[in-house]
Amino acid sequence: MDPALIFQSMDRDAMLNLLGSAVQHMPIMKFYNGQQMTKCIYICAKLRICEKLGNTVQSKKSCYDIATEVGAHGESLYRMMRAMSTEGFFSECIGQGMEKGIFQHTNLSIQLLNQVTRDEALLHCGTAFYLSWESLYETVMTGKTSGFKSLDSTSLWDFLKKNPEADIEFTKGMASMSSPSVQHLVKMGDFSKFEIVCDVGGSHGLLLNEILKNYPTIKQGLNFDQPIVFENLKKLGERQLDPRFSDVGGNFFESVPEADCYVFKWVLHNWNDDQCVEILANVSEAIRTNGKVYLAEHMGEDSAGDFSLKKRYVAWTDLHMMNLLNGKVRNKSEWNQLISRTDFKIDQFVESDQGLTQNFIILSKKSSAR
Repeated sequence: MDPALIFQSMDRDAMLNLLGSAVQHMPIMKFYNGQQMTKCIYICAKLRICEKLGNTVQSKKSCYDIATEVGAHGESLYRMMRAMSTEGFFSECIGQGMEKGIFQHTNLSIQLLNQVTRDEALLHCGTAFYLSWESLYETVMTGKTSGFKSLDSTSLWDFLKKNPEADIEFTKGMASMSSPSVQHLVKMGDFSKFEIVCDVGGSHGLLLNEILKNYPTIKQGLNFDQPIVFENLKKLGERQLDPRFSDVGGNFFESVPEADCYVFKWVLHNWNDDQCVEILANVSEAIRTNGKVYLAEHMGEDSAGDFSLKKRYVAWTDLHMMNLLNGKVRNKSEWNQLISRTDFKIDQFVESDQGLTQNFIILSKKSSAR
C-alpha cells in the first residue's frame, strides 16, 4: 500500500499516537547509531580533517577542498560531515548564496585539533578496540573474555604484534590518556625515600619522568616495558628525558628489575586476579628492603543512581576490561582480597579528588614475607 494512503486513513488521534511514539523512541535511537559516529570520528582523526578545516571555532571551509587535500572522495566526505553535523560535530553553513559543502567548527570538532585528544580518539575508535565489542555477547554468556576473537588473535597483545600501525596507535593513545594525570599523581605520592624507582609497564615513561623531575634525590629511574614498546617509541621521535631515566625491556610475568619503589599506572586492571598475584610475586622477589609499591588505579564502587562523569567512565572502563582482557576495575574490598593472596599488605588508599585521575593503593611487604 502507498504510505501516503496509510496516513490519509488515520484519524487525528491515531496520527498523534504515531508521532508521539516516534518522539519517545528518539532518545534510544541515538544509541543505535553510536558505532557510526565512532568510525566517523576515527576518520576525522586519521585524516586530520579538523586541522584542515581551521584552527578556530569560527573557521569555515569547503569539504571538497579538504577532500582534495587529504586524498578523499569529495561527495562521500560531504555526506559524512553532514551526518556528523546533525549531532553537533561540525556545523553545515546553509544560507542564501552559500555554496554546498561549507562547514564550520563546533565546540566538539575543535577538540580534535589537540594532539592528545586526537591520539586518544584513534585508540578508542580504531580497529582493536572497535572490533573487540563484536564479541561482547559471547563474553556475557560465558563469563570469559572473548573480545580478541573478533580480532582474529589470541589476545590484544597478539593482535598488536601482528598489526604494527595499530600498535603505534595504541602506544600513542595510552600516552595521551596518561598525560593529563601524571602531575597530580606525583603530588599524591611521596617518593623522597627511594633510590631506584621502577615504572612497570611505563610505555613512554611520562609518569616516571615527572617523578624524577620532582625528586632530585632519586638515583635511578627504570622504565620497564616490553621491547616492542621501545621499538615503537623510536618511530615517534625523540623524548625529552631526565638523565637518570633509562628504558629496560622485559616481561613482568618472568621478572622485574631490582628497585625500592615500583609504580604500576593503569596496569593491573588489565589482568585477572591470578595474573596479578603472579606479577606481584615477581615484584616481591626483586623489591629492596622497606620498599613500596604504588598502584595507580580507578576504584570501582556501587554506582547505582550516580551518573557523574567519573562513575560512568569507571563503569564503562570495567566493561571494556572484562570484554577485551579479562581484567576488571576493582573496588576496595576486591583489592583487599587480591592483595591478601600476595606477600604484600595495603598500607594506604590515597583517593584522588581531581577529575579522572586514578587513586593510589600503596603496598609494602608483610613482615612474614621479608
